[in-house]
Amino acid sequence: MKKVLEGLKNGDWKTRLYIIGTTVLMLAGLGGIVVSFIVNSMWLFLAGVAAGIAAIVIVQKFSIVTEELDAEELMPETEAESETEAETAAEFETESETETDAEPEAEITEKDDRHRIEERKKTLESYDEKKLKQVFYKYKVKRDHKCIIIDSWKQHQVLQAPAYIWISRKKVHFLIVEKETREIEVPRTEFTTLLYHPGIVCRTKEEYPQFRKETMMSKIFFKYLPSYRSGNRNGRPVIYKNLFELGNGLYLTNTSARVVLDMLQPVFQVDDQVTRDGHCQEIVKDIYKLGILLRNLVYTAKEYKDLVDDKIRTLANTGISETEYTEILQLLFRMNLITAEYMEYYKRYRAERQR
Repeated sequence: MKKVLEGLKNGDWKTRLYIIGTTVLMLAGLGGIVVSFIVNSMWLFLAGVAAGIAAIVIVQKFSIVTEELDAEELMPETEAESETEAETAAEFETESETETDAEPEAEITEKDDRHRIEERKKTLESYDEKKLKQVFYKYKVKRDHKCIIIDSWKQHQVLQAPAYIWISRKKVHFLIVEKETREIEVPRTEFTTLLYHPGIVCRTKEEYPQFRKETMMSKIFFKYLPSYRSGNRNGRPVIYKNLFELGNGLYLTNTSARVVLDMLQPVFQVDDQVTRDGHCQEIVKDIYKLGILLRNLVYTAKEYKDLVDDKIRTLANTGISETEYTEILQLLFRMNLITAEYMEYYKRYRAERQR
């Protein structure tokens, strides 16, 4: 009764028509049934019953719609959603203020960019546990699959997308999680190298918009997002990330590199002044590359320490001269690859081995 009164008071013309029509039908049905007994008319009785049933159907429909609307209107926003929308609104307001003097073409480009980013924000929203199980069944995802994030893969038009990776029959399978899922198969032989690309400058507003809203998939893949760093380029502050190129053109986040190193065992490559230096010893280059993997969260501090320890102990047991051995330790120390304490420790270690 409360909903009926509320509907008459605040409802639109359709709601009021439903209520008035239902009331008329109910009264007509009840009246028809009563009169049918008085005049002994079967047809009038059936008409009354039909009117009553119609009234009940309409009432039921009205109540269901009302409950659905109430549920939607009373659904609270999560803090993450509210903050994200507030940030987005603030960004748009700032952009609109600066765009007033822009060229018309620039305005269109900015609008297109915004629209594209807004569409990307929604790509993970439709995935729940049931849909994910269906996707895994459809693509025959293996139990030993791993999670990664592909920052870009131009050959297959992949941009900043989560993915599942597994190996089957000498092929590497990638299940790309976008608005719709798709599978990419590549021969394992194409992924023999992992090349380091440092200092990729970012436009922060375009970085992984689908992770700004908390969803089931964003929770699963959150730890594979790139690590962002701040710096300066040409005197201007910038935000940058370090990426790892698997094979030819598949760029992974730094937090995904460990997965492919363990799964595919590609040769890790770094192309810079240190690795190109013909006078630099190979062990220094190797430990330098381990340091890069440590700083990019590919290895833990303990793993790095154990790997470096193994290399230096092996070096200490070779026929290398004492002078060259000491120079290598000093160079590793100057490059912040070992501490002063470890430098002295390895000097003592070799001295003890040579007694």
